[in-house]
Amino acid sequence: MAWIVCGLGNPGTKYEQTPHNVGFRTVDELCEQLGARWSSKFNALIAEANASSGANAQKVVLMKPQQFMNLSGGPLKQVANYFKILADNLVVVHDDIDLHFGAIKVKFGGGDAGHNGLCSITKSFGTNEYYRVRLGVGRPSESAAVSSYVLGQFSKAQKNELPEFLARAVDASLGLIMTTLEEVQRKFHSKS
Repeated sequence: MAWIVCGLGNPGTKYEQTPHNVGFRTVDELCEQLGARWSSKFNALIAEANASSGANAQKVVLMKPQQFMNLSGGPLKQVANYFKILADNLVVVHDDIDLHFGAIKVKFGGGDAGHNGLCSITKSFGTNEYYRVRLGVGRPSESAAVSSYVLGQFSKAQKNELPEFLARAVDASLGLIMTTLEEVQRKFHSKS
């Protein structure tokens, strides 16, 4: 059975370097690591790759929806239908303001915590039972609006930490495919 790893973000250069796009950036790093190439299909960028660890090999479809975050579910459902992949073989990588910057949490199922991308995916699939890689981007100060914060720029300190953060996000995403949820949780939750 193949897997989909879907990074959430907003398309366009205006949003590339924002906290809201850490999902896109993680999947970009994963695409490069697996030696895959992006192509355009189903209003999304997709890349097919094989991930292997020892005797374990998995087919992986990487994906970045090319509609705005709150419409991510439509393209993702089309890709899942095309490749005949069910929700429980779906890994969604997204930003999370409820975790401090650099924290990574993984889980299966649960609510959307007000994240419009997750809300769209749950609605499109008719279930919330899929894997999530939650990437902490921190909360804005009380005076700042959440939307301005997640669509703004990283601080200088955050930019310096970003390469290592994205490398760990790739590791967590691959871990869900190659090992078990519990193993990935043991590895990442104690560090958050």
